[in-house]
Amino acid sequence: MGKDLLAKEWETYLANKEELLANHKGRCVLIKDNRILDIFDSQQDAVNSGTKRLGLVPFLAHRIVEQEETYLLTYNIVET
Repeated sequence: MGKDLLAKEWETYLANKEELLANHKGRCVLIKDNRILDIFDSQQDAVNSGTKRLGLVPFLAHRIVEQEETYLLTYNIVET
């Protein structure tokens, strides 16, 4: 895993960014592997849907913006 954890998802986002910006700017996209699964009004809705649909696996829930912000977000997901 490591640094390549969401590489496919990020490549898919970048490959489709122009179309996503034209049609869904400011909304959030849910991507797994090389598939765009859905578009949401909020990142929380995208995360909730991704978790429900895919389970506790890595997926990308990303806001569609022209200029990317740089930040680090981590989750520690532990089944109980």
